[in-house]
Amino acid sequence: MTGNGLQLSEDLASRFLVIMLDGGSSEPERRRFVAGFDKEILKGCAALLADASTIWRWGQLEGAKMPPGSPIGSYEVWTRHVRGPLLALGCRDSGAPYAG
Repeated sequence: MTGNGLQLSEDLASRFLVIMLDGGSSEPERRRFVAGFDKEILKGCAALLADASTIWRWGQLEGAKMPPGSPIGSYEVWTRHVRGPLLALGCRDSGAPYAG
């Protein structure tokens, strides 16, 4: 969804991921990209997938040793498989849901 003045409330707040993009310019549509920019992005996909798979697998193997994180909303499985391993590896956690 896109729009002006939209507000998520009640159970919808846990069903949407709010993303705010800022092109860092008053006219981001005028930005120029180096030729082949899209190919450079695609080159890194395999490495990113391998890294994510490694973290996920490590979390599966070490899961019993990691302190259980507090689940956010009804995302207990996501907390165990994604958030927990990332926090155990020292990634930063805002600790607060998006307030809008």
